[in-house]
Amino acid sequence: MRNILTILKMIRITGMSLIIVALVAGALLTGYAVRGWVAPPSPPDDAHAEHAEADHDHDHAEHAEADGNELWTCSMHPQVQLPEPGLCPICNMDLIPLDDAPTEPRTFTTSPEAAALMGIRVRPVERRTVHAEVRLSGRVTSDERRIARISAWVPGRIERLFVDFTGTEVRRGDPMVELYSPELYSAQTELLRALESRGPLRPDEPGQDLLRSTTDLMVGAARERLRLWGLTEDQIREIEERGHATDTLTITAPAGGTVIRRHVEEGEYVRTGAPIYSIADLSHVWAMFDAYESDLPWLRCGQEVEFTARSYPGETFRGRVSFVSPTVTDRT
Repeated sequence: MRNILTILKMIRITGMSLIIVALVAGALLTGYAVRGWVAPPSPPDDAHAEHAEADHDHDHAEHAEADGNELWTCSMHPQVQLPEPGLCPICNMDLIPLDDAPTEPRTFTTSPEAAALMGIRVRPVERRTVHAEVRLSGRVTSDERRIARISAWVPGRIERLFVDFTGTEVRRGDPMVELYSPELYSAQTELLRALESRGPLRPDEPGQDLLRSTTDLMVGAARERLRLWGLTEDQIREIEERGHATDTLTITAPAGGTVIRRHVEEGEYVRTGAPIYSIADLSHVWAMFDAYESDLPWLRCGQEVEFTARSYPGETFRGRVSFVSPTVTDRT
């Protein structure tokens, strides 16, 4: 109303001017009435101050919480704690509020559904013996304690091989190889001569006892030499009964088993101690398994072992660990 009276004082009231003033005054009155109808009446000054102060405190609290009280961390690296959201500087994952993160660095939190899908099982911690099933691959091989080798006791030439391929089953005493040896022929000749010199001696003649004892020593030495060169008692007796020496020697098998290796060929010259055959008793074999270094804490002598072989499908073999090698394979 004061504004309207001021306008009236400032304008001269004449014919057309009065109409304009009336229109202006009507417009102002209408706008004032509309403003009073739409807008609610203003609250008292004290209530308005209290409302403004409450809004200011709420905004200030939210701002303070966002600025300093709320921290953001990484679910994979809980040591990361930042004052604002973003990406983890280590793994580049989205940060989460610290209230949603695990309280302990080594705490894993998940939903029951996710735990069921992952197959997580929880049991109380207890002290007891740990059992583990170790699966190894291996091979069956000969028992080293049941391998016999036929070697040349005297140097010579291989005249004949009675067993000319591996895998042959032999028995103790079977002929294996025929060896020609000049040294063996000389030893047989010495034995036969010692026997001939002992024949014409008579015990009633004087001085014959000393000569007979000397001849007996020569016969015994010749026999011992032949025995040391690999001849059996039956072979030596056969030479004495035959009465003449031969230039070949038949070497027999010292033990029964399977020939697993042949080292020479017919016509080949061999020296003393040269291997000719290797014979293994396969009635008792070894199962050799390859284990990694990480498996060694679970292995010890005396443990029971179960294994299967492709050559015997459906059959399970059992045994015990009798030896663990103290070394590892340097190639692997």
